[in-house]
Amino acid sequence: MNKVLVTGASGFIGGHLVELLVEKKYQVRCLVRERSDLSYLQHFPVEFYFGDILDIGSLKEAVKDIDYVIHLAGAIKAKDNKTYWLVNYQGTKNILKAILKENPKIKKFVFISSQAVAGPNKDLKPLREEDQPNPISHYGKSKLKAEGLVKKFSKKFLTVILRPSLIYGPRDKETLIYFRLFKLGFKVNIDRYFSACYVKDFAKACLLALEREFPSGSIYFISDGCIYSLREINYHLKTLFKTKINISIPFFPIVLNLLALILKIISKKPSIINFDRIPEITSKFWICDPSKAKKELGYQPETFLKEGLEKTIKEMYHN
Repeated sequence: MNKVLVTGASGFIGGHLVELLVEKKYQVRCLVRERSDLSYLQHFPVEFYFGDILDIGSLKEAVKDIDYVIHLAGAIKAKDNKTYWLVNYQGTKNILKAILKENPKIKKFVFISSQAVAGPNKDLKPLREEDQPNPISHYGKSKLKAEGLVKKFSKKFLTVILRPSLIYGPRDKETLIYFRLFKLGFKVNIDRYFSACYVKDFAKACLLALEREFPSGSIYFISDGCIYSLREINYHLKTLFKTKINISIPFFPIVLNLLALILKIISKKPSIINFDRIPEITSKFWICDPSKAKKELGYQPETFLKEGLEKTIKEMYHN
C-alpha cells in the first residue's frame, strides 16, 4: 500500500483530499499542528504527525518511509505580509530539505500552488502555463518563489506543481461567510470573471498528479474549464436560497481598504479581505486554461458551478 504524507490535512481542501486518498486505499499520514481541528479527519483510518512546516526538526520523522508528499499547507490570509513568505516559501523549503535528507528516493512531491502566481488576465483570454507569471500580491509572489524552489528540487526527485483556480465546496469557511451574507439579503456588487473548481474535482486532480507520468517539474492549471461571473453566482444563490436581495455591497477599493482596516483591528484571526489581497479581489479577470491537465493528467471535471453550489449548500445547511 502506497503511503502519502499530506501537509495542511486539517484544512478545507485537505479534508476532502484525505477522504479521497483513503477511499482509493492509500495509507495516509497527516501532518498537522497541535492546535488543529481534527474533528473531521478523526473519522478516517489515518496516521497523525504533529509538527509545523516552519520547524524543520518536526518534519524529519514525518517524511520518513513515505512514497508521496502532497504539500497543501500554506498561508492564504495573514495579519502581515511576512507570514506569507515564512509559511509559503520558507515552509516549502523546509519540507523539501527534510525530504532530501531523510527520504531522497521519494516517488513524487506534489506542490499545491495557486492561480495567484500567474496574476490576473487583461481580458477574457485564459492564461496558460507557459505565460509569464505576474503576481500582484505577497501571497502570489511567495507562492511563485516556492514554485522556483520546487523546480530546483525537480532534478533530485520527481515533482509536480498544481495551480488551482478558485476552489469552493462543502466546509469552506470563506464560502460560508458569503452564503450567510446572501441569506441576510446582501450581495457583493463587482464586475468579475473567473475560473473555478469544485473541491472534490480538485482532490481528484491531486490524485491524478500522484498516479500519472509526466516530466519532473511540470506545472498544471486546475479549473473546470468554464468562465463564470460573480453575477452568475449571485443568480444561482438567489434561486437556491429563495432570497430577495435588498442591499448590494459595492466592493470598490476604498470600501475594501476600510473593511480590511476594521477587520485587522477587531479580529484576532486574519481575514481573506486584507490589504495584500485587495488588488486580487478588485481585478476583473482571473481565468486559466486547464487543457494541459486534461491532456497530460487525464483530468476531467465532473461538477460545474450550479451543481457545485447546490451540493455545497445542501451539505452545509442540511447535514
